[in-house]
Amino acid sequence: MPHVLLVLLGGVAIAAVVYFAISLILQLDCWLFMRKLLAKGPKNITDKDLTRLENARDGTITCSADRFAVQAPKFTAHVEWAKLTRIFCYKRDLLTTDLICLGFFCADNQPGVEVHEEMQGFLYLRRELERRFPVYKNRFSDWILSSRAFDNTVVPLWEKEAQTVSIEANTGNNKHAS
Repeated sequence: MPHVLLVLLGGVAIAAVVYFAISLILQLDCWLFMRKLLAKGPKNITDKDLTRLENARDGTITCSADRFAVQAPKFTAHVEWAKLTRIFCYKRDLLTTDLICLGFFCADNQPGVEVHEEMQGFLYLRRELERRFPVYKNRFSDWILSSRAFDNTVVPLWEKEAQTVSIEANTGNNKHAS
């Protein structure tokens, strides 16, 4: 019986070491990527650089004139710009990294929709939000710059009741299609 316990503890220890080694490698990759971006200088950073983490297997976000759509492995959602009542952001703690998330609520009491930075189209959605809701850009930037690592505070970025917003219908605005 004690040998079985030692074998189990040894297996758990090995799994923990492997997990932390993989986490360290991922952190190093992220650090090298950020160092490469900083070396380019802010004016030379391209969309390709900014969308490096986006992957269609995590979900796809597409924007159109009247809504944005999310196609993820576990759900599909459509959010009409005109029905949007609240946008908020937060970080999801993934143990070794943070995942930047945006949440959306609509007027018709449908469930909230969450998107995150690893979904394909996240950058284009952020740009569309900046265009449609000008206050969003400054609040999102302030939050990114001031929030600590692994801080999971939910921060409101825009609320319909608090803002008078003109939602523009811009035809041909499908900047990202998969």
